[in-house]
Amino acid sequence: MSSPIIQVAILTPPGSQTSGPVAHTTQEVIDEDGDMIITISQSSFLVSSKAISLASPVFRAKFKNSRQQESPSSGRLRKFSLPEEDREAFVIFCNIAHHRIEALPKNVDIAGLYEITLFIQKYRCASAMAERCSGWIQHASKGAPPEDLWDLLLLAYLLDSQKYVSRISRMLVSMREGRFRRWDFAVNNLDFLPASALGLYTFPDYSAVDQSTNLPRLPDLLDEFRETVSSKVEMTLLRPLTKTGTGTCRRLAAFIVAYATSLRNAGILPGTEEFRFKTLSRIYTDAASLLPDTLGEFHPGCDDCSTVKEYVSSEKLLNQLNKCVNEEVGLCLLCLRNNKECRKHAKAVLDER
Repeated sequence: MSSPIIQVAILTPPGSQTSGPVAHTTQEVIDEDGDMIITISQSSFLVSSKAISLASPVFRAKFKNSRQQESPSSGRLRKFSLPEEDREAFVIFCNIAHHRIEALPKNVDIAGLYEITLFIQKYRCASAMAERCSGWIQHASKGAPPEDLWDLLLLAYLLDSQKYVSRISRMLVSMREGRFRRWDFAVNNLDFLPASALGLYTFPDYSAVDQSTNLPRLPDLLDEFRETVSSKVEMTLLRPLTKTGTGTCRRLAAFIVAYATSLRNAGILPGTEEFRFKTLSRIYTDAASLLPDTLGEFHPGCDDCSTVKEYVSSEKLLNQLNKCVNEEVGLCLLCLRNNKECRKHAKAVLDER
């Protein structure tokens, strides 16, 4: 159900001069029993100051301060102005704070989510916004370019969502071409992350910024993550070539040549220049184009053939490539916040040693 909207004329006091038509503002009723009118540009909203305060400690402090400065009055609505805020982000926040779920949009585009990110960062209302924003992040991330994914990653961080920090970091690593540390968009858009989140948690001697370049370290962390995934992708593609058995089967030898040739023709043979400049998602797409018969047929019961048979069906190859990315956790929210390995990842590092 939509809120009642009232057109209100802003009257000029008697004796004053006007230089144009009478200005009008729209008043939207968020709470019929509200005690405060909040104005943004030419829009006003009747709200409950208590509901807004419960959703945001920043608003609670602002309202408390303004109350102390107001003269005592009874029966009058309090007034508050937010001239610099984004109207749509504020309306979404108000509807969530007042539990008006039916008034919320089904989806929000990237531009709208960016404004919501700014709003959450300024008014510290992540707890109130997290549940609804998560669904919008999921929808907006589908098919999004790397720049939009980066903005969504920052929003997921503010919402304290390990699920989407992990998922979006995996998507970024799969889609982004080139090093993150050399990606100007990322390096220049770290506004919402505190210094403690900018360290590379896998190396305790890293500081929050690179002292030689004064650049934040979060892009380095994504580079490290991608190098791990890329190494697994290369091993997956090359694994059939390392399973040569005794080397006496001619059909197996012919398969190895055919398989390597098919990888090269598709541009996904590890070690080649073409492979080096492909994104992980493009490698997967090109691997999917390999025809099943390209992967060969084998002698029934041949020990040599059996060493590679489990690796070379097109379906199994794609499943293995998928696992290279999807089995990785992605960025860890706790590690990011603390600028060091969380208990789980510290144990993993010790186990590897």
